[in-house]
Amino acid sequence: MQQEAEGSRPRRRKPDMALYVPKARREREAQAASSALVWHHQEPANHRLAQDSCQGSGKGQRRSPRSTTQSGRVLSGGEKHQESLQSPRFDYYRAEPTAPDISDDELPHVIEIYDFPSDFCTEDLMRVFCSYQKKGFDIKWVDDTHALGVFSSPITARDALSTKHLMVKTRPLSQGTRASKAKARAYAEYLQPAKERPETSAVLARRLVIGALGVRSNQTPAQRDAERRKLQEAQERKRLENKQREDAWEGRD
Repeated sequence: MQQEAEGSRPRRRKPDMALYVPKARREREAQAASSALVWHHQEPANHRLAQDSCQGSGKGQRRSPRSTTQSGRVLSGGEKHQESLQSPRFDYYRAEPTAPDISDDELPHVIEIYDFPSDFCTEDLMRVFCSYQKKGFDIKWVDDTHALGVFSSPITARDALSTKHLMVKTRPLSQGTRASKAKARAYAEYLQPAKERPETSAVLARRLVIGALGVRSNQTPAQRDAERRKLQEAQERKRLENKQREDAWEGRD
């Protein structure tokens, strides 16, 4: 009966433990266990040795607080060691845009005016370059001590560079500051050569004032004739310019 009961009991497919382990397998398992134990005891010491060598090589060099950071890591044995991280090669937080490159052939009629008192205004700079106002001169401000001088031609700009001025200094735009170059590049279409101021006459204004106040003019007949001829010449010059423009448009010679 007992044999029949044991025969009816389901048998396990695999025994609880291996009945026989080959000798080669036992040797490999023992060797792997011993090497893991040796590495576990030697790894913290090797790491400390490498860390000491890194600190020794960095003596005499100044390090910023952000150059190296340390992070702790707990090993399987419970020991904690410090690990140094290398600082990044490029600092993108301090990156600056490149300065615009302006050659001498680009905007040759524009120069940089600099190193003048910060309380200077446009009238002060105009007074310094008063000899160029008749031919055409304009000021474009950059900041309190830098401005752009716009002349009528590159020849006039070179003449202004060769002249020494009191209270201000000048230099070509290609040698100017980053802000001046950026301002010139951004407003290039507004930095066209300054045109010569057209001739004006006070005849009409004088007539209006005399007629409104009812006073007599103190001009001599010669002065009145000179102003009249000047007006006639201006009208004739304007008529010729209009005729030349129409001939060019119609294709006439």
